[in-house]
Amino acid sequence: MKNLDVILFSAALLAPAALFPAALFPAEVSAQACPGGPQYDQTGGGCVFRAFDQTRGELSPHTQAPSADSLEAMLNSSAAPSQIASMLEYGERVECTACIPLLEHRILEDSDPTVRELAAWWLRRRPLGFGAVMHDMSTVLANPSETATRRERAAAAIGEFMDPHGVDHLGQAIMTDVAANVRAAAVRGIARINASTGLPFLSMALRDSDPSVQLAAVSVILRVNFFSDTSAVLPLLAASDPALRRHAANVVGALRATDAVPVLTAMLAGDTDRGARQTAAWALGQIGGTDALTALTAAGTAEHDSLVRDAIEHALSR
Repeated sequence: MKNLDVILFSAALLAPAALFPAALFPAEVSAQACPGGPQYDQTGGGCVFRAFDQTRGELSPHTQAPSADSLEAMLNSSAAPSQIASMLEYGERVECTACIPLLEHRILEDSDPTVRELAAWWLRRRPLGFGAVMHDMSTVLANPSETATRRERAAAAIGEFMDPHGVDHLGQAIMTDVAANVRAAAVRGIARINASTGLPFLSMALRDSDPSVQLAAVSVILRVNFFSDTSAVLPLLAASDPALRRHAANVVGALRATDAVPVLTAMLAGDTDRGARQTAAWALGQIGGTDALTALTAAGTAEHDSLVRDAIEHALSR
């Protein structure tokens, strides 16, 4: 009998709706019964909810998503950056082939960073157009006759595409581009992609001759996986830029680099920048060990700044 019940239940699941009483399937539903009212389609006697329509775009309640035509028209207009950004965000899945070159142009020419970022974000979701877009961006990045601004924006876009194939293009820019802003953008792009193949290029950037490129690199190291080249970070603990020293101390502390203890000890005892001394104290606390604790204890009696003393006390309490 139990087997028969299972068979009947399975048959019921597979049976067409016509075999069941009509009361179970109301023949008519009013527009007011549909969430959102009459703007929702009613076919076959009931509300039909379409989360996405190839022609009309996203149709979920309150999204106000664009159609392909309205998205194209917006990109061809002189609309405010906030309007363009909003339309791109809501038009994530709208298929608009004509929008691809318009958004490439926005990436390279629009002065608003949010528009450029969302343009790259939208383009990376185009399976049938993304390859050509990547080729175009990498061509701009590698072309020395392009302006540094356009190369910088192309590097940022390649990072936002989050495609590991972009690492080589960005790495080449780190090694050869003459403009520091382009190299720094390439560093941030490699961190955005976060592939193991990008780690050697981050080490190169830490040794760059320009402090802005070094700062870009040391600022992103803790966001990427498996970075361990602390030997490239250690020289930055003695950099002339206090921001570089602070970031470097933060990195070696987070990575628990024991070979950084002597330099951190000197930084805690004599750095002129309060933030650098605070970060050095934190880093020594993270690294731990006898030498680090000795340095913290000695600095605690000599330090006159209350905020640095607080950092020392916190580090000693670990």
